[in-house]
Amino acid sequence: MTAPTSTLKPTTTPAAAGRDRVVDLLRAVSLLVVALGHWLLAGLWVAPDGAVHVEHLLAAQPWTQWLTWGAQVIGLFMLAGAYANATSWRNHVARGGGYGAWLAGRFHRLLGPTLPLVAVWLPLAWLLGRSGVVAADVLREATRVVAVPLWFLAVYVLLVAATPRLLAWHDRLGVRAVLLLVGAAVGVELLTRGLGLPVVGWLQFPLVWGAVHQLGFFWQDGRLRAAGRRCWWALTVGGFGGLVLVTRVLDLYPLSMVGVPGDERSNNTPPSLAILLLAAAHLGVVMLAHGRLSGWLRRPRVWHPTGRLGAMAMSVYLWHLTAMVAVLGVALLLPGGSRLLAAPTGTAAWWAARPLWLAAFAVPTLVVVRLVLPVERATVAAVGKLRGRRVEAAPVVAATLLACAAMAGFAGQGFTVPGAPADLPVVAAGCLAGGLVIIANAVRSARPVRG
Repeated sequence: MTAPTSTLKPTTTPAAAGRDRVVDLLRAVSLLVVALGHWLLAGLWVAPDGAVHVEHLLAAQPWTQWLTWGAQVIGLFMLAGAYANATSWRNHVARGGGYGAWLAGRFHRLLGPTLPLVAVWLPLAWLLGRSGVVAADVLREATRVVAVPLWFLAVYVLLVAATPRLLAWHDRLGVRAVLLLVGAAVGVELLTRGLGLPVVGWLQFPLVWGAVHQLGFFWQDGRLRAAGRRCWWALTVGGFGGLVLVTRVLDLYPLSMVGVPGDERSNNTPPSLAILLLAAAHLGVVMLAHGRLSGWLRRPRVWHPTGRLGAMAMSVYLWHLTAMVAVLGVALLLPGGSRLLAAPTGTAAWWAARPLWLAAFAVPTLVVVRLVLPVERATVAAVGKLRGRRVEAAPVVAATLLACAAMAGFAGQGFTVPGAPADLPVVAAGCLAGGLVIIANAVRSARPVRG
């Protein structure tokens, strides 16, 4: 009953597994690739008559949609995150810790860095809306853009909270756990397409990303590493081959792994089964390159920068679109600034200017990151204080659910909601405030673990 259905067997105990530096590399690099991708996709330009055109590179240059097969790396973060979550939970249990303290720690680490973003944008959106400096429709769109990164946190934190259950499921069912999630996702898709119930499609967020997260457990427990190159090649070829089949041959899904404005279907919102195929292919590639990457990361001159990169990756991810919106806004407002944006999206001149624009987006992002990093360090310190403490699980779970609802609300509405009190997302802000109060009380009431 407890034996996994897969022929893959765990090769190490959690305590002996050690740190896999490739996981740290992927968690950092994947978030930075997302930032670079967003910067590259922005196709704002100004025509000679002064008209401002907001385009999307994937729509303006459809050939670039092939690039998303490599650049859509949220799946890699999910896989590496599953590894880290499983390792963290197993180690926490081995030390005698409970679920409440563990989840409170993950809450601080993941949601703590979002507080400066929300704390800046809520009053800034209100001030800009009241001043009239920015047109209402422009402000609404800008605040929706800067809140885009929060959708991922809403989904990921839910999976983090469910990790102990999902990991127990993995230990008991093995591959069947993944297949059950995939089967449920197929069922949802049939309901969405066959019966015309699009609202049901939003269940794909926990199902598809949950299946990807579940795959990461096979990496953490050693089964995937023990499976060998034949299995890794099967994941790679099967994943990419499956994508060709479902996108080009059967035309079940769009070519792009990122949503393209104007397209009827999207692989990203909500996530489709194509995303799961892509994640499997990426996992196979990582396993094939794992030995070389591990050797490379053992070099101090490589590992030390990787560690620094990891420390700032979440802040870069959260703030990179704020920096982009600010830079483009300044360029439009400056006298003669429109000349900097004169090249239509996808032209040779536009591509030639990309390095300069990427640098222009990167510099303010790094400045902001330097300012908010102390907040991240403070959250890490708060996590450290929870060791050896017992925290009631129920209020922490409630706080986590409220915080996830807030992140989803901000991501869906932005920081300006016409018609709401003060034109602000008061429901999402209320959920976040309530979650923070609840978890603060839970942590304050923590008591030492009795030996």
